[in-house]
Amino acid sequence: MATHVRYDVLVLGGGSAGCVLAARLSEDEGRTVCLVEAGPDYGPPDAWPTELLDPGGLPDSHQWDPGECPFTPLRAKVLGGCSTHNACLLVWDDELVELEPHRERALAMIAPEPFFYEQDEVTPWFAGAAEAARDRGLEPATGPRNIRDGMRWNAVFAYLQPARSRTNLTIRANAEAERLLLDGDRATGAVVDGETIEADVIVVSAGAIGSPRILLRSGIDAGSNLQDHVSAKLVFETTGALRTETPMP
Repeated sequence: MATHVRYDVLVLGGGSAGCVLAARLSEDEGRTVCLVEAGPDYGPPDAWPTELLDPGGLPDSHQWDPGECPFTPLRAKVLGGCSTHNACLLVWDDELVELEPHRERALAMIAPEPFFYEQDEVTPWFAGAAEAARDRGLEPATGPRNIRDGMRWNAVFAYLQPARSRTNLTIRANAEAERLLLDGDRATGAVVDGETIEADVIVVSAGAIGSPRILLRSGIDAGSNLQDHVSAKLVFETTGALRTETPMP
């Protein structure tokens, strides 16, 4: 039999944004917050899999729907989301001056230490790409990296770990949000693995693919604005005749 629980705020999706939201919103002791994540929660940093802590790679051990896609999409089914397997680099638009104070606060959490590397550590492919960019007047990004003590410093470590002891914060891992519950044009809760969770405020933060999927399952049109993404890329399959001078790593 399905159970029913209620919170002030329900955050669907424990990726980078979801972790930050849950941690910040639960700073108010009078506000109950529930964070729902489809993937596992490994707890403190020393309990995490080695491949998710290594800042030198892009691990694919926690992919969504493995084997169902002809390529490996960069989506991580684990608490912390893409911050657990990204390139550890923050790309920032210099024109966002009004957000600079908030950026500085975030950097103190997610990239607390400077990171340096020698030029000879760069692979030939990336070195060639950087040189080609400079020839066209473009400088490679040198922004801060979320690396601390040689370890990938993800959103869980930066935001959720200090908040775990709060009695008003509940983290539901290995639980997938199926759909929203609607009362007219207002969301009143969500069905999570067959269980009804009600809340005054529901935050859909399941990523560029997960969020529209939840909305569509709920009978809500995703809307053209959700198709906009600053990191949109073109992907194509090459023929066997196409070769590059230096193989990509």
